[in-house]
Amino acid sequence: MFQQQIKWFYTNHRTVQKEEEGPPVAVGKAWTTQLVAAHFHKKEIDETLEKEFGDLAPNQRIAKWANILTGIMSELHSVTLNWYSILAENWKKEGPPREIQRA
Repeated sequence: MFQQQIKWFYTNHRTVQKEEEGPPVAVGKAWTTQLVAAHFHKKEIDETLEKEFGDLAPNQRIAKWANILTGIMSELHSVTLNWYSILAENWKKEGPPREIQRA
């Protein structure tokens, strides 16, 4: 019994040759149209949350935040949505401007 435990220990904890390193880990945010819209309408969303719901638990706040953002996006003009999607593509490639990175 004891020998079996030792065998299992060394089998489970043996050193294995490391495979080739994979691609580097992507750091940053994967910008989408919705994230860009959320960035530009953050104050509006926060004010609506405070006015309609007051103080909420974090899990409820996230759900309400998403609902409000969806409502705002449904009311946006198609030109504005296209502009947000173009910004999202540019920010994916180059990253957002410094002012936005610090916000």
